[in-house]
Amino acid sequence: MSIISYIFFPGSRWVTLVASFICLLIAFIWSFSDTDHDTQIDSDHTTFVLDVSLSMNTYDGNNQKQSRLTVAKDAIQEIIKGSTHEFGLTVFSGSPERIIPHTSDRGIFLTFLSWVDRRNVAEGGTNISLGIEEAILDFQTGESGKIIVFTDGGDEDIGRLEVLSIALSERNISLFIVWVGTESGDFVPQWVDDFGRIVYKLYKWQKILSQLDTKGLSELATRLWAEYLDISDIETIDISSGSSNNSPLRSRVWWSILLGFLFWLYFLGGLIYHKKYSWNN
Repeated sequence: MSIISYIFFPGSRWVTLVASFICLLIAFIWSFSDTDHDTQIDSDHTTFVLDVSLSMNTYDGNNQKQSRLTVAKDAIQEIIKGSTHEFGLTVFSGSPERIIPHTSDRGIFLTFLSWVDRRNVAEGGTNISLGIEEAILDFQTGESGKIIVFTDGGDEDIGRLEVLSIALSERNISLFIVWVGTESGDFVPQWVDDFGRIVYKLYKWQKILSQLDTKGLSELATRLWAEYLDISDIETIDISSGSSNNSPLRSRVWWSILLGFLFWLYFLGGLIYHKKYSWNN
């Protein structure tokens, strides 16, 4: 018995034909779900998610003249300059805090932005996924828009990322992750004393060096189907455009169609083989 006869064993073509139809049916059902996303109205809403953890006080921004937090705030002001859209602000460290919901009043937004820091959150650490999760709640049912995260990296719960990815896709929200800082990094300030001298955070009597984790942030962006970029490239973010097409659901539709097509080819090959076998006999 030839290898081909093993591949196209009796009955296999009918199994693959059924499998092909099932894959195409799944793709058909998912495609309707994806169409619902496209019919949502672009609400012109953008929520900024700002990391206010202690490491964001590190002075490695703008040639070490500004802290990462200050650089991020300046970038946000640059993005909203001259825009008539509505903006919201959420901050996070080890826990998230929604500072202001979507508003078209730039003056109020900038006032809140100017005074936020790590004292606005209850817990230390850096949990980016919690900040994004809180920002998603800013969007009402049927609203789409953008979430733009400014961070220098953190420790993520991998199990939560799949849930966040689905939530972003269902609401048709485009996610941008903007990294702040440098890979060489600098020491983390703890506070400034009465004489204006910086007191650095210590661990085992050694200053703590905070370095930008670009690899971790790029992996996070990939898992969340987000665009990631350096803060120097923020001019590439167009807040007036529609939502991103990087939909996980859309990807599943195409994979289902491809799998269904491969099953159909298998069925066709088996049909031709068995026809040829019957003719020869």
